[in-house]
Order: sequence, then structure tokens, then C-alpha cells
Amino acid sequence: MLFYVAWRSGITLENTFNQITFTFLPVLAPIKYFFLIASALLSAQLSAQDMLRSVSGKVHFVSDAPLELIEAETESVRALIDPDKLEFAVTIPIESFMGFNSPLQQQHFYENYMETDKFLSASFAGKILGDLSYSTDTLSLTAKGKMAIHGKEVSRIIPVKGLWLSEETLVIYSRFSIRLDDHNIDIPRVVYQKIAEEIRVNFECVLRAE
Repeated sequence: MLFYVAWRSGITLENTFNQITFTFLPVLAPIKYFFLIASALLSAQLSAQDMLRSVSGKVHFVSDAPLELIEAETESVRALIDPDKLEFAVTIPIESFMGFNSPLQQQHFYENYMETDKFLSASFAGKILGDLSYSTDTLSLTAKGKMAIHGKEVSRIIPVKGLWLSEETLVIYSRFSIRLDDHNIDIPRVVYQKIAEEIRVNFECVLRAE
């Protein structure tokens, strides 16, 4: 059930040229114009390549209630990490979750609880606390930000593990729980023993520098 994100637009040529100080250009030879502009474009390109974007991912959740076990997963995970600013964003379309016990259970999840006709996606975005630098050791990090599910946004602090497979590829994974009442997800009294009030979540994602 879980996370929505706002993707950042790429650096435009207009923004790049705006960063150049033209005060000194009249005294420069044309060849120096070229090198100055080329340097600005190269810096912008390198900055964009430093972003880590998801190439694969999986979210699995479990509702373990007295009378019924509900679990499903999705591989439609989109994530972005800015390693310089230590910012992250994740988004998942709710209707991408599959693997329910029955089509009826899936329908109830989509329509009655998550109300996907109103809330198509979920998100988690914020800051990464800890050292994200390349290392051969497992990274112990913390994700602090806003989690939006079912139209309700709450502040969350979640432990995260990371492992660099190479200098360009990072794997992150986490286990945490989500309380339904935190996101205004109502459990009808007639089925309250079939749905857990707290959902267990496993998250994993592979990101690569671009």
C-alpha cells in the first residue's frame, strides 16, 4: 500500500544558461564563450547523472487478522534518490498490487478500503539521514518524510538498509508497519476480525545512477 512521489524535471538549457554570468562575456574571445558555455552544460549533465533512479523494486504487505490472512505485492515501484541533497521520493500505483487470495478479496481491497477511484497512488518522500557514500559495507540509514496513503499524509521515520552493488548501483530495503487509522482507512465492524489494524510491509528497490 504505499508511496507516491513527485518526479523532478530535468535541467533545461534555459536554466543552465541563466546560471552563467554574462557580465564578462564582452571581453572574452568567441572561443572562450564556447568553453564557458560547454563547462556549464557539462556540469549540468554530470549533476543529472548523479541521480539514482529505480530499475526494479518490490513491495509486499501482510494483514494478519484473527480470521483472515491478506497479502499482496507489487513490482511497480518508482523511486528517485538525490545522493548530494540526501533526498528521496517513492511512488506506487495502488492497483498494481496482486496476489490476493481471491478476486473478491482484491476487489474489496481496491474499492472498499483503498478507494482507488479517488486515490490512485501512494507516496513517501523526504530526507535520508546517514552516510550514503559508496562503501562495501551495509549502510544503516533512516528515511524521514511524509507518507501519503488513501489521501492522508503523515510524518514517518523508517529504518532503511542499503548496499552498494557497484559505484553506480544501490540496493535499499526496509521493513516497517502501517496503521490503517493513521490514513483514515476504516474497517467495517462486520469484518474487523478479518483485517489487521496494523499492516506489515517489506520494501526493496534497486537504483542506478543516471
